[in-house]
Amino acid sequence: MLLEKEGLVTIPPRRRPRVIVHDLAEMQEIYRMRCALLEFIAGYVVQNASEEALQLLEDSVDGMGRAFETGDFNRFFWSNVEFHDRNTRISANRTVKRVIDSLLLRTLRLRRISLGREGRLAAALDDHRRLVKAYQDRDANLAAALLRSTHISALQRLESMIAE
Repeated sequence: MLLEKEGLVTIPPRRRPRVIVHDLAEMQEIYRMRCALLEFIAGYVVQNASEEALQLLEDSVDGMGRAFETGDFNRFFWSNVEFHDRNTRISANRTVKRVIDSLLLRTLRLRRISLGREGRLAAALDDHRRLVKAYQDRDANLAAALLRSTHISALQRLESMIAE
């Protein structure tokens, strides 16, 4: 019932649950909402993050780097998920974190597909390194711009994949 409430499955009467496939318009809404919320979160991270918290983000990026070097796509993907979970936890805004987590569940499969595109892992690793640097420099505007750019680019890649 929780998965149905989150919009991930539909449970018809006397039938097995079915995974919901989101249409393009809904994907666009979800990605744009996540983008706006993550921009909002960037200011909280810059304001609230301790040096130890920023080190945790850097550790996640280092994990992504090691996975990239060894060609371990699954490890890279889950390190990326871990990074974004830590990012929202560090913001200390529990309400926004819950909403972002709900949206993440709806797009997890799409994020995996997007990251699997040629050259995407190297670009994602670079994006995350720049974001951590912006946080370390306490530059909320740059961090927000980086988050916006990466999420809008991901949406554009998905749109082009669907068009193909």
